[in-house]
Amino acid sequence: MTDFLEEREFLEPAVSALSLNAATHAPKAMLSTLRLAVRFPGLPLEHWREAWRVSGLDGSPRALGLFAESLSVPEGSDAAAARRAPVLAARGQLPLAYPAFHAWVEAAGFEAVVLAYRTRAAVEPGYLGHGFTVWCSFLELAALLSRHKDLVPWATERFCEFVAYAFPGHPHEDPRWQPPEPGDAPEITREELMNAALSRPGHFGHTLLSLAALVRHGERLTRPEWRAQAWAQLQATTRRYPDPEDHERLPIGFKGPETLETMVVALSLGERSDVHNLTLADALCTLWNHFPGADTRARLLAVGAHYARAPEATG
Repeated sequence: MTDFLEEREFLEPAVSALSLNAATHAPKAMLSTLRLAVRFPGLPLEHWREAWRVSGLDGSPRALGLFAESLSVPEGSDAAAARRAPVLAARGQLPLAYPAFHAWVEAAGFEAVVLAYRTRAAVEPGYLGHGFTVWCSFLELAALLSRHKDLVPWATERFCEFVAYAFPGHPHEDPRWQPPEPGDAPEITREELMNAALSRPGHFGHTLLSLAALVRHGERLTRPEWRAQAWAQLQATTRRYPDPEDHERLPIGFKGPETLETMVVALSLGERSDVHNLTLADALCTLWNHFPGADTRARLLAVGAHYARAPEATG
């Protein structure tokens, strides 16, 4: 799916969708759809349109315009200054942060603004790793937007909303506040992370989603940031979550289909009708590329087949 119009068919709703759970998944699902379509060219465009519909993204609330355009901000106001954007967002001061983020993107570029949050994304992945995986999706989105420049303002407002949720800070009462640094996390291998994630994929395979993001974008991190993110991912496979679904493991002896494409077809049209149908299918393909062992790949196929089934069928 490299055609400009087909690409835009998924991009436009992705940058206008508003998230009900604060961490927007629409750009991540859109990028997954495009990657999967390229990887499996034998599957028709209609398959991916149906997968998008099944994911529930068509039912997301949407912005009908740019929120910044509904504000009256005096020219030269501190509220619209690019330098104020990180503070306004960290304090949750929406909609005031919107014009400041537009000014920041205009001055520095969308990718530079996303990269400004690299350390925070690595160190503060948040619940189920969304702080890191969603940040990675905006980093990927920057390259795609070079072909759709008119959608940069829309992506800017979605990124502003995301960082306001994921990376709070700059409290009024503490002018000396600084975001956390990576610290001295232990060295962990990708193989260790893979074994841990496969042993407990968690809610819709989020431990594997995080690992796939690290595999794809780890080279953009400094070594301390990589270690911090890897350590957070390892801890996520052992921590206790309030929601029992977040402890999900595969049933003992559960097996998947024989081929990757069969698994992807089943998962992308999965019975759970969830945005993670697409993002997990994409993540499993990424991990398939980087972990060629037969046993590991068999376990990846089993994960995909497991999450393709309705929750009551997973026992």
